[in-house]
Amino acid sequence: MMKNVLIATLGESPAVVTEALDVLKNRRIPIHEVVLLTTIDSAAEESLNLLTEHLSAAGIGVNPVQVEAYKDIDM
Repeated sequence: MMKNVLIATLGESPAVVTEALDVLKNRRIPIHEVVLLTTIDSAAEESLNLLTEHLSAAGIGVNPVQVEAYKDIDM
């Protein structure tokens, strides 16, 4: 069986991931698993926890890949 996986970055806004899932759903592309690339900081962890709860309830597997925290670019 083919498995569709969405790979996404996750920061402080989990809505970006859910919006991508909505677009894919509207195009009739089922997603079975989401791989989330995220940093290890409290705001990103909050987003990860919210998404994990939401996606698990929808039957979508969540695979977080955490990388070391780094400073973002300030302009």
